[in-house]
Amino acid sequence: MTTTQPPPYAGQRAGLDLRRITPRLAGTILLAASAVLLVMLTARATCDGGSAWNPGFSGGGYLGLFGWSHGVLLGLLAASGVGLLVADSRASAIVPAALGLAPSAQLAGAAVVARQRWLPKGGMIGCGVWTNMTLLETIAVIGAVAAAAAFLACLALLASHGFALRSGSAAFLGLLVAIALPVLLSRGNAELQDATSIGAFALLWSLPWGVTLALSGALHRTAALAAAAAVAVGALVALPTYQLVQVDRTWVALVVGLAAAAVVVATRTARSELVARP
Repeated sequence: MTTTQPPPYAGQRAGLDLRRITPRLAGTILLAASAVLLVMLTARATCDGGSAWNPGFSGGGYLGLFGWSHGVLLGLLAASGVGLLVADSRASAIVPAALGLAPSAQLAGAAVVARQRWLPKGGMIGCGVWTNMTLLETIAVIGAVAAAAAFLACLALLASHGFALRSGSAAFLGLLVAIALPVLLSRGNAELQDATSIGAFALLWSLPWGVTLALSGALHRTAALAAAAAVAVGALVALPTYQLVQVDRTWVALVVGLAAAAVVVATRTARSELVARP
């Protein structure tokens, strides 16, 4: 008697079974990354001697690069992790996984920018080289790796559920945001048109939002709306002045991010209503 074997899972054909990425594992990764990133966000540079490994959490801490806006992103990432841990099935984990895409990507970008920003910030303040420079840069590198792992965990969980292009407009919009936003932020200011500034804008805002919006085009309606909502939150907290970059037009990021998220919500909602009609 012969039996018909089911076709191999796509991930298995590629040598990687994404079904091994369970919601609980992904949630654990997100919460562990949140703990690491909390250390990164609260670390302070020290200028007046002391140990090179002093994180400057209290007493002696001179300057921090991160503010409350990054704390909001961290809270969103942690909430996504909790949502994954309590999910009772892979299907119910899709929404929190989609919610975690944008904040994890933004925090990864912020960590990379911070790694490059600590040294010149010391010179601008007049301290020169921070006493705990090595620690600050090390924490930033570890934070970037942790945030990237959180993003990949969310992505793997979404991919294990299956990607199918449902909205080409969302994918196109994501690509447009990724490319156009750095140009708009630097427009009219020659000092912001160098590769370092453009790269910082891309890492902090345009790439995280663009990739998330593009991926939303391959998700079902509720997950796509969660991804767009995370982008909208990232846009709202982009308005305060960042110490990570020197830019006077953060309102451009606010407008572009909110507008792009609104377009995705509108198109996905309209399509859902169209499909639902008899």
